[in-house]
Amino acid sequence: MVTLLSPDNLESDAVVPQCLDNQYVSDNIFSYMIKKGVGYDDPFVSEQREKEVKTEFVRSLVYSSQVIIQRAFLKNNDFVYKNYLPQNPSNVTAFAQLIRDKAIVPFLFKENSLTENLEFDLREEGDRALKTLLQEVGDDLFCVRLAVDNEANERATRQMSRNFSKNLLELQLFEEREHLAIAAELFSNSPSLAPEELEKFTGSLEKLANYVFLKSSELRRDGKSLSREQVYKDNFILPNGKVSLGNFKRPNQDDPFVFELKKYVDLVYNTNLPDALNRYTFTPLGLPSRMALQDSTPKGFKHEEIESILSNPEFLTSIRRIFMARSQKGMSLPLLNEMSMADVLEVRSLGEWDSFKNLQAEILKNPLQCLDLLDRFQDNFNNFQLALSEWFNRKYQQKRTEERYCSYVSLGISLSGKLMVAGSGLETVGQALADFTIDKVLENVPRTVKGYAAKLMISVYDIGKKKLDKDRSYSIEIMQTNAELTRGEVTDLIKKIYRKSGEGLPSITDQIADQGID
Repeated sequence: MVTLLSPDNLESDAVVPQCLDNQYVSDNIFSYMIKKGVGYDDPFVSEQREKEVKTEFVRSLVYSSQVIIQRAFLKNNDFVYKNYLPQNPSNVTAFAQLIRDKAIVPFLFKENSLTENLEFDLREEGDRALKTLLQEVGDDLFCVRLAVDNEANERATRQMSRNFSKNLLELQLFEEREHLAIAAELFSNSPSLAPEELEKFTGSLEKLANYVFLKSSELRRDGKSLSREQVYKDNFILPNGKVSLGNFKRPNQDDPFVFELKKYVDLVYNTNLPDALNRYTFTPLGLPSRMALQDSTPKGFKHEEIESILSNPEFLTSIRRIFMARSQKGMSLPLLNEMSMADVLEVRSLGEWDSFKNLQAEILKNPLQCLDLLDRFQDNFNNFQLALSEWFNRKYQQKRTEERYCSYVSLGISLSGKLMVAGSGLETVGQALADFTIDKVLENVPRTVKGYAAKLMISVYDIGKKKLDKDRSYSIEIMQTNAELTRGEVTDLIKKIYRKSGEGLPSITDQIADQGID
């Protein structure tokens, strides 16, 4: 049975991850696509996009109490449904638990359940995965709509579809100050544009705004609304290209800011649902935050206006959005791209995660106390980052170190200025450690030896590189003598070393006999 939730039932820091948008692409991958003239179906592009989507999706689950996923993505987004394919039972279990815990909440547009009208896309693998997930989830399934009541939900979804073109039309109202602020968000590599470049960029924004106005007016006469796909076709895609394959036209003198305008359009599109839910977009690193939309409440209130402003819902919403947009930029660690859904469950059970999440929620519930709570939030955030790193090291990094490095203890004997070693059956290790390994030393023993030194050698062998890691290895001298030894005494010493050096060494008894040493 499905329980429908209204937006008011969501956690205060619930987010909609932008990475699940089928048009999400990072700056680096877009540059590669343009340079090579390829689309989303290019093998390298596909592989890299999947890695980036995984990292950002995990990031949203780690740094937010609740993640909202559009119903269509649960069966149409390759990365999402790979988490609960039947052949991945551990991930199926973990993903189902996240849904039961309401850490993941599916969003429904007009449907009443996830199983309703599954034929909207013929993707057999996604269908099979979703059915597997629903069987694992059982009856504890919660979904959110804009309104629980069907009629109210219908009105809300119609309004949300209109908001896309409405928010794009606001470009017509922006002046130079807003254009500068937008550029600072869109140009991640060079946020400060030269005057001539800013003039070109302003012209591109105005051109897009005029297009939106004219196209929206044309579609409205036919009772239609402007869609993102239409914006793409008319502005960003090659004449015979496909939106779904990302066949973008190359930036040129007439259209120098194809990618920057695409990012702005995507931002407007991806803030639509979270705004309708009165919650937040979770923005991928490197992409513009919603600050690029220039919809924050203006500053410069008069003293007598303060009381009314502090009770203004739009002002409070603005503070919440600014807080989430700014704090998300610091919510990243390199290890996130290696975590599974089962790992996410473990991380969310850390005490430090709970403290961080609770204080984040407290700020969003009481935005006017933001300044008073920021120091505590920063402390809790730092503590969680540290706990997350330590957890990762315990679970993965330590194991990798053990798998990569072979540690062992051996005995080294220095005779006549030459070092021989016993304690390892790895020939390459012996060669790296000493002048001679114990099975090679016999032919080099003189008739008399003036003293020797013994060292305990703690060595680390890099299995991947197949050589001694000298930075991790060290030795301790345990004894030294100046006594004069005969070859026979040296041979006895070698035999004793060999007997104490452990199993797996090359046989030495036959070598002693073959060389006629008594």
